[in-house]
Amino acid sequence: MNKKDLFSRQNEETERLRKKFGDLLKGVRGTIEVGPGWIPLLEDLLGRLAELSTTEEPIEITCIKEKFAGLRVYLEAFESLDEVSTAILLAEIESYSTCELCGATEEVATCSIEGWLKTYCAACTKEEDGKPTKRIPVTLTRGLTTKVIKAG
Repeated sequence: MNKKDLFSRQNEETERLRKKFGDLLKGVRGTIEVGPGWIPLLEDLLGRLAELSTTEEPIEITCIKEKFAGLRVYLEAFESLDEVSTAILLAEIESYSTCELCGATEEVATCSIEGWLKTYCAACTKEEDGKPTKRIPVTLTRGLTTKVIKAG
C-alpha cells in the first residue's frame, strides 16, 4: 500500500475515532496528527481513557500528535491524573516501537528524515521516496518513563 493510500485510510480512521469517542475528542481542534500505523494504539488508549472518564470528572483531550517520533496526547486540566497519566505514558512508550505508517512492531527504529524524527519500520524507511534516511538509536529520557518502567 502506498503512502497516499495509507494517509487516506488514516483520515477515515480518525473520523471513525471522532465518532466513537466524541466526548473525549471534542476539545481536539483540527486534525489528529498521527500516522495510520498508530490508529490501533490510539484507539486502545482512547478506550482506556473513556473507562476512566466520569460525569463528575470528564476527560477532555485537546491535542493528539506525533512529536519527536512519539505519540503525544494533551488534556484539559484534570484532577485525578495517576491512572490517566499512566495510560497515556504507556501508549507513548509503545509508540516508539510501532511504525507510525504501517503499524509494524518488527525492525522499528527512530529515523531522521530530512531533519524530522519519525518512528518507522525498515520497510517503510526504504519507501521514503528516495529521501535520505538515517536510523538512529533512541533513549527515552522523560522523567515519568523511568518511574513507570521500574514500577511494572
